[in-house]
Amino acid sequence: MRPFFIIGAIVSSLAYHFSSAQAIIVVKNDHNPDEIKRWAEYYARALDFDTDVYILISFSHRVSRNLGGFTRYRDVRAEGAGHQINITLSRKAGRASQMHTLAHEMVHAQQFIEGRLVQCDLTHYRWKEQACKKVKSMAYLDRPWEKEAIKNGALLYKKYRDEATLREPTEIAHKESAEGGSRTRTSITSHAPETCASTNSATPA
Repeated sequence: MRPFFIIGAIVSSLAYHFSSAQAIIVVKNDHNPDEIKRWAEYYARALDFDTDVYILISFSHRVSRNLGGFTRYRDVRAEGAGHQINITLSRKAGRASQMHTLAHEMVHAQQFIEGRLVQCDLTHYRWKEQACKKVKSMAYLDRPWEKEAIKNGALLYKKYRDEATLREPTEIAHKESAEGGSRTRTSITSHAPETCASTNSATPA
C-alpha cells in the first residue's frame, strides 16, 4: 500500500512563464470535460509541469462545498510512471468555484512535485527545510503551504479568467451570474482539516 498525500482545499484569491511541455491530463465525471481540461492545461503550463506529470481530475458529490476539493500525490518515477496527481473537486460547487479550487489544488501539486511539501507520516507534514509538524496542531491559515496555495491559486485563477473573459465575455458572465456572482462563499473558518489516506491505486495510468 502506497500513501497518497491529501491536502484539503477551500476556494479563496505572478507573472508566469509558460512551458512548452505538456502534462497528461484526464477529466472524468463532468458534463463538459473539454472545458475543465482547458483550465487545467493552462494551470499546468503556468506552473511549469513537465511531461512526466499525470493528472486525473474528477468530481464527486461526496466532497462538500466547504471542503471544495483535495489532492492526492504519488511519486512513481522510479517505476517509470512519473508524478501521479489525483485532484477531486466538489460537484456541489458552481463552475467558477470549482475552477478556483482547481487552481489552488494545482499549486499543492506543484509543492509536492518540487519536494517543498512532504508528508512525513499519516499526521505530519514537512514544509521546505522545516521539521515535520502535526497538521492538526496548526491553524489552517498558519500552514505555509496553504498560504502559498491561497495566494498563487487565486492569482492563477484570475489570470486565466481575465483572459477567458476577453475571449468569451458572455459565457463567463452568465456562469458567474448563475452562481450568484460569488466565487468565495466558502468560509475559511469552517474548513475541515485535511486527512490522510492510503491506497494502492495509481492515477492516471
